[in-house]
Amino acid sequence: TKAGGGVAIAAKKDLNPILISEGDKDVEAISIDIHPKNMVISCTSAYGPQQRDSMEKKTKFWTYLDKVADSAQDEGKGFYLQGDLNAWLGAEIIKGDPHNQNENGKMFHTFLQRHPQLVVANALPTCKGIITRKRNLITGKTEESVIDFIVICSQVLPYLIEMVIDVDNKYITTNYTHSKRKPNSKAVNSDHRTIFARMN
Repeated sequence: TKAGGGVAIAAKKDLNPILISEGDKDVEAISIDIHPKNMVISCTSAYGPQQRDSMEKKTKFWTYLDKVADSAQDEGKGFYLQGDLNAWLGAEIIKGDPHNQNENGKMFHTFLQRHPQLVVANALPTCKGIITRKRNLITGKTEESVIDFIVICSQVLPYLIEMVIDVDNKYITTNYTHSKRKPNSKAVNSDHRTIFARMN
């Protein structure tokens, strides 16, 4: 299932996934409930607005995440959020973050303050790696940033073994559609590193 044209989520059938909600053209997000043993977890995949996007679009995005986080807490569910949030949280939150907190990061930080039960897994000692996006610019410089995140609630936290940022590009995603449109072009590897959480 896709929401907003750019976000997808999948779950194994034995987790009995149920679609809860999805965004629209302004909110690229989709939320499902999964049912592992003894718990229901509300899982959201999201793509945050760009820094240059309107404040209205940004507000709609964070309002959507507020609703799914509030709903999960009110119903006693676990909460799991993963995605490219296009936000710099800064080194005060993510040790080693090369950027200061930007406007999107401030909105993300405020979201976390509104939901004190939530934890950014990137900031935990169990997170392996820091940089989630690395790209080579045409100027010859390399740009590194932390914009892809996993956020979990205190109910899910005890089951987190580790979060992994694929700094060795073992699980790199590749865009092959570009090469199909242009016969002489090459497949393009993503400049985002795959991130995942291992749970007990």
